[in-house]
Amino acid sequence: MTQAPPPEPTTSHVPPSPRKRWALKIIFKWLLVAAVLSAIGRHIWTLTDEWRGAREADGGSLHLAFGWVGIAAVVYLLGLGLCGEFWRTVLAEAGLRVGRLELLRAYYVGHLGKYIPGKAMVVVLRAGLIRHGSLGAVRVGLTVIFETLAMMAIGALVAAGCLLIAEPARWHYWGGATGMAVVLFVVVHPAVFGRLSHWISLPFDRNRSDVTSPPRYGSLMRGGGLLVVGWVLLGLSLAATGRAIGLDLNSVDDLLVSIGTAALATVAGFLVIFMPSGIGVRELIVIELLAPRFGPSAAVGMSILLRLIWVVAELGVAGVLYKWPMRTAKD
Repeated sequence: MTQAPPPEPTTSHVPPSPRKRWALKIIFKWLLVAAVLSAIGRHIWTLTDEWRGAREADGGSLHLAFGWVGIAAVVYLLGLGLCGEFWRTVLAEAGLRVGRLELLRAYYVGHLGKYIPGKAMVVVLRAGLIRHGSLGAVRVGLTVIFETLAMMAIGALVAAGCLLIAEPARWHYWGGATGMAVVLFVVVHPAVFGRLSHWISLPFDRNRSDVTSPPRYGSLMRGGGLLVVGWVLLGLSLAATGRAIGLDLNSVDDLLVSIGTAALATVAGFLVIFMPSGIGVRELIVIELLAPRFGPSAAVGMSILLRLIWVVAELGVAGVLYKWPMRTAKD
């Protein structure tokens, strides 16, 4: 009678200890911070070289008025803040009440994620900085996607209106902006966005216990005014950038072109999803729209300086808010 071979030893999966999970979380966090800062650093270095080249090509006649540079940065951050306030209304509709400082912290820090190709890091950063408790990161992430798409839809609409009034002959620009607006408004329609939410959430939440119904058009109607004013401020930031290099933008048409250009360039840069922060796309549109009005050299200078101002402003406010004590980040 042959003896049966002894059973092979079974290995059970041992979950990592809490200390190891904590260490891995810290390592991932700092790798993420390093990746974002590296991307921004390369961005700033490239822009500085381009700005220096633009000044040399212009014979060194481009001189900065730093007061207007500061105004451009502040106005830009105020415009983003209004868009963040719209996100707060979307979060509230999803059942999550967030303090204003906590929300702004997540919103401004999350903006740094757009410098990573694909722009998905924006969702990761924002959802990770909102204390969502039992509601879950999936629900918060869906509000981020809805807010971003709604912001871009309103931005395309603002661009179409401003360019139609100030530059009616350049129909391919305001017509393209109109087309973008139509597509984006269709995407944020509850029926379409509800289906999109379902597809996005499936890998993360099989029981569908973490995701509520999609945001309704009512939230866009209630908060749309915030987005419109936010886009106007972003356009005025571009106008202040022009003043910083010595241009006189005093007419209504100049301001409308600035607002429409900033909105169209930003939306188009967003839609080219694989380009970090729409680099190249945004500058091309700014130059193409502003060169006939202010000259090629000034248009190049405005496009480069605008990007540099926005990057430094985002990095500065995100750094301050990221270190803000969370106990004070409540209403």
